[in-house]
Amino acid sequence: CIVIKLENIQKTYCSKHNSSVALNNLSLTLPNKGLIFIVGKSGCGKTTLLNILGGLDKFDSGKMICEGMDTSKFSSIDWDKYRNCLLYTSPSPRDRTRSR
Repeated sequence: CIVIKLENIQKTYCSKHNSSVALNNLSLTLPNKGLIFIVGKSGCGKTTLLNILGGLDKFDSGKMICEGMDTSKFSSIDWDKYRNCLLYTSPSPRDRTRSR
């Protein structure tokens, strides 16, 4: 059973001329069982959150704790073991169509 806790997660995407805050000091604790739904408007950070939870994207500041371990200390093998325990679905085909 994996319990995941995010503490003050900050993620900003920067380009040559501007920056966009995707997650601003997000803190939450995910239970070790049950279903979790992440909903919100387009561009509110849902995919960024899922990518961070899945270990596919790094955050700028804050902490992600999994079963009491700070993920900043995870090795690549630790990340592989962690990902093998997750159920993660990619964005819907509708979302992929919009990004083209």
